[in-house]
Amino acid sequence: MACRRAAPAHRLLALLVATVFVASASAGGVFELKLRSFENKFGLDAMDGCCSGGKTSRGICVNQCATKFRVCLMHYQRVIDEHPSCTFGEFTTPVLGGNTFKVQAGGNGSFVNPIAFPFSFSWPGTFSLVIEAWHEKADSDEAASFEARHTLVHRVTKQGWLNAGSAWTRGEGHTARHSVEFEFRVQCDPFYYGDSCNIMCKGSQSSVFGHYECLENGTRKCLPGWTGDYCTNANCMPGCHSEHGFCDQPNQCQCRSGWKGKFCDVCERYPGCRNGTCSTAWGCDCLEGWGGLFCEQDLNYCTNHRPCKNGGTCYNTGQGSYTCECAAGFNGTDCEIEEGGCARHPCLNGGTCGDTGDNYTCNCPRGWTGHRCETAAETCSDRPCQNGGTCQMELDRYQCRCPRGFKGTNCEQRDTFCTPDTCQNGGNCVNEPDGYRCVCPVGFSGTNCEDNVDDCAVNPCRNGGTCYDEVNAFRCICIPGFMGSVCQINIDDCLTNPCANGGTCHDHVNSFMCTCRPGFTGPDCSVNVDECAGQMCQNGGTCVDRVGDFECRCREGYVGELCQFEGVVPEWAQRRLGLEGSLGQAPVEADMPDEHVVLISTLSVSVPALVLVSIAAILCMKYRRRRAAEKADDEARRQNAENASAGKRQFEENMIVNALDYPSSKVKNIEDPPYSLEPAKSQKQLNIDPARRAPAVNSASASSAYDKVDFETACRTSPALKVCVDGGGPSTFSDASCARAAPNRTGVYVIDEHGADSSLAEGMYATEV
Repeated sequence: MACRRAAPAHRLLALLVATVFVASASAGGVFELKLRSFENKFGLDAMDGCCSGGKTSRGICVNQCATKFRVCLMHYQRVIDEHPSCTFGEFTTPVLGGNTFKVQAGGNGSFVNPIAFPFSFSWPGTFSLVIEAWHEKADSDEAASFEARHTLVHRVTKQGWLNAGSAWTRGEGHTARHSVEFEFRVQCDPFYYGDSCNIMCKGSQSSVFGHYECLENGTRKCLPGWTGDYCTNANCMPGCHSEHGFCDQPNQCQCRSGWKGKFCDVCERYPGCRNGTCSTAWGCDCLEGWGGLFCEQDLNYCTNHRPCKNGGTCYNTGQGSYTCECAAGFNGTDCEIEEGGCARHPCLNGGTCGDTGDNYTCNCPRGWTGHRCETAAETCSDRPCQNGGTCQMELDRYQCRCPRGFKGTNCEQRDTFCTPDTCQNGGNCVNEPDGYRCVCPVGFSGTNCEDNVDDCAVNPCRNGGTCYDEVNAFRCICIPGFMGSVCQINIDDCLTNPCANGGTCHDHVNSFMCTCRPGFTGPDCSVNVDECAGQMCQNGGTCVDRVGDFECRCREGYVGELCQFEGVVPEWAQRRLGLEGSLGQAPVEADMPDEHVVLISTLSVSVPALVLVSIAAILCMKYRRRRAAEKADDEARRQNAENASAGKRQFEENMIVNALDYPSSKVKNIEDPPYSLEPAKSQKQLNIDPARRAPAVNSASASSAYDKVDFETACRTSPALKVCVDGGGPSTFSDASCARAAPNRTGVYVIDEHGADSSLAEGMYATEV
């Protein structure tokens, strides 16, 4: 068995120093950037001007640029500032070349490629990188600012997720005139490991700080003979007592004070102990008949010296003294004096003595004979059996058959049935005339209290729990999904609010089910349903997915929610709005009966009124539906915030981004947004920046007069519809109120994938809080 010892003061001091050292340097590494090449085809700066000098007739700059680089590394930003703070470090190279050149690896004076950005904190994984190429102006004032002495040629930004490792990740930034290629990686400092360089392992060593070697992932592997988190506990000799022995080195056994022996399992007596043993360290347990602090006092003088004579009985009175109880006919301190007559009490076995002068006679009790009643009766006629015993003659002597509860030759002794081991498990034994009875403690039963009462016999555990019997108790092991003393409580799996985006959670046994709002699906309602998957838009219209809805952007010449109408007003719409008169109506017969005229007049008034009432009802329903959606979105936003703060991810394949504070457009982008990560599979842009959302809507509305026209909305909001046809071209609405406003709907956005294992995958996302 391994044994441990109390840590001495020097080891505690060493552990304290190690703790302070680990706390002050808990992580460390370096971000390395290797510049590979730069290309400036025409020698132009970022504003398409020549770095220096003019241009040739072919538009090529006469002089080349004096190119140098300024690199900025900082924390992740979704949109990188124009003047970044470079929280992780920055570096400016000397002039490395002209317009186009390759950057060699290695050192060159003050510049070393790759460029190193050391850090002494846990690497966060996400980062933002800015690489700027600058032209250094000739004969510039050294006292001027950097921007005054240089001209910006090219700027590249990179954001992403990168774990520590030795592999390089390639990066590049291209425009029509400039191109830069580079590589980067994160490496941990010596003795640091892990994706974030926050696992410290000092390497193979054997000292007061531990006895271990470091594996490739930073895990400590103890050297043979050592155990513990930091391998500071030695494995003592097998058999070494776990409490009375310890060791500083493996396979040793050093005894603590008061113990000795090969395995430190033999106690040492207190110094000066004379007639005693020990059971604990420095003990002195006196042998029988001895007492005192050092067991030097004889407490059993009678046994050790036997002072009483002539059959006298000796009694110890303590402190080495005694008294003698003399037999009949003797007296004195040690019964050394013989007496005469009945004074000596000569009669045995209860006989009564009678003086006869110089002699005596003994009147013997039943069953005894002889001068001194020393001889037992030999026949049943003497009635020797006492206490109801039955006498039987066997050969030349009698035999008493004693009743239950008595024993002895003549049944004169009471029988005792109880022994220390009669009743088990702490039961109390009670003697009775015909035997004994055990009074058992709670939880046991049986004649001798040998049976443990099975508390599981009544199946107390509910809901499939397994019962384990204990002494006067039981213990239930519940199946997953239940808890409580008898597994009576179904654990509410909805307590953590696992359903995202306003989904309703339904608790099951060890599971839950989410009822999702329209527009969402998945086990936790984190997947946005693509309503455009069914190709809803007609006539070549472009479908834009929304949360629980979609929008069709029509080609020129088509209108309608599904782009199902060409650029003219259908006849049914004219009849619906009562515009037949404005578009041409057949003359009424002059000789039409009066009842027909009344009927037509009534219909011409009631039908438009009915249409207006229907339109008002539809608008009211849409308003109430929008209000209900906003309320549900508020609840979803609160629920998502709780999920994010709890830091729990119920399902690994989806991650929820709380963007409920901004209207949704989710327009499929044609151009990449500046300085933002692009999803690899989902083409839905997270349009959560108000400054960027407004231009996107305006530019989309400017592309076509029909992209924003919803015929149904135009007809409902305009009392009169004017149709213009110009040379067979597409029709337009002259009434400005017919133009459909840009949608303003509250949205919930879902990032479908998160490539945590990719170094710089295009599908990488990071959330800025």
